[in-house]
Amino acid sequence: MGTYDKEIREILYRLGVNSTYLGFSYVMDCVGMVLEYEERRYSMKALYIDAARIHKTTDRCVERDIRNLVKTVWKSGNRKYLEEIAGAELKERPKNKYFIGILADYVKEKADNAPV
Repeated sequence: MGTYDKEIREILYRLGVNSTYLGFSYVMDCVGMVLEYEERRYSMKALYIDAARIHKTTDRCVERDIRNLVKTVWKSGNRKYLEEIAGAELKERPKNKYFIGILADYVKEKADNAPV
């Protein structure tokens, strides 16, 4: 279990998706990898490949399932909370890279501002 798994899971639940979504674990892993290694956010392909390796699937499946999770959040999830996390009004559904980035930034900001 990663350092930020609990926080990431809570955010995803609050966004309106749960662990039954195929992309749930992939998002958790990708956000966790970005939080551990900041430079990872610039290569989604590498993130997809690493998540695929962990889950014994393909990078295409990871990309597709994350996209479907983001679509679910956008269509029927808690869009207001998504915009709160993003810090701005979102005019269109975020791409995978942006979605993972805003989640990572939000978790990091919360961790940095947590009382010691």
